[in-house]
Amino acid sequence: MKKQHPFIVLGTIGLAISLILHLSFIKLGIATTSYWANYMVWIIFLSMGFAQNRSFQEKKATGHSKS
Repeated sequence: MKKQHPFIVLGTIGLAISLILHLSFIKLGIATTSYWANYMVWIIFLSMGFAQNRSFQEKKATGHSKS
């Protein structure tokens, strides 16, 4: 299995937990629109992780960084 950037792992786990909680809150009828802001945090984590992972892969393939 390929090693992933920690932000990808954290973002995926956080997004999954947030989705489960949000769906349970909707089922209970206590969900609010402000809860959607929580998803943005996990999406940013995922984006940063994918960007860092891509940067690392490019460095590894070329042997040096792009500047």
